[in-house]
Amino acid sequence: MEKQPIIEKSKTWVEKFVIGLQLCPFAKRPFEKGQVRFEVCFEKNTEAQLIAFWKEKELLSATPKETVSNIILILPNGLDDFEQYLDFYDLAEQLLFDQNKDGEFQLASFHPDYQFEGTEKDDVTNFTNRSPFPFIHILRIGEVTEAIENHPDIEEVPERNIRLLKEIGIEQIKILIN
Repeated sequence: MEKQPIIEKSKTWVEKFVIGLQLCPFAKRPFEKGQVRFEVCFEKNTEAQLIAFWKEKELLSATPKETVSNIILILPNGLDDFEQYLDFYDLAEQLLFDQNKDGEFQLASFHPDYQFEGTEKDDVTNFTNRSPFPFIHILRIGEVTEAIENHPDIEEVPERNIRLLKEIGIEQIKILIN
């Protein structure tokens, strides 16, 4: 498996699904400015995946936000199982906490089989976090805070997304995300 097709498929998903449907009101500007870094980690081993995650976090920390606003780390190998992915995600969050970086960075989780607790597998709400590959999205808390403070009604975003996805319907959504 080559890196570039994975990155292109991931970028297309962000552009057409996340930005196209305006699921995240903050995604468009950094994406269009080329400030979102997409990186692929082909490792299957948890330790190697965590090292790759940390290296990306370090790169983000050392790079001005005008150059790289946030990073999507794509993990196409070894995390196909959603529960296994969640375990990895928890390890990444714990690593941020243990290294006192949880006040600087926030993670967002995306997976092809994402399922919110208390929902059925094909519940349309799960698709807000379903991506073509397992992702760890590394965000700067300062930018997230600024975006939230400048949004007119941040509390409405999740409800709007659920309404929109229900209107579109699960069959059309499945077409959009592939």
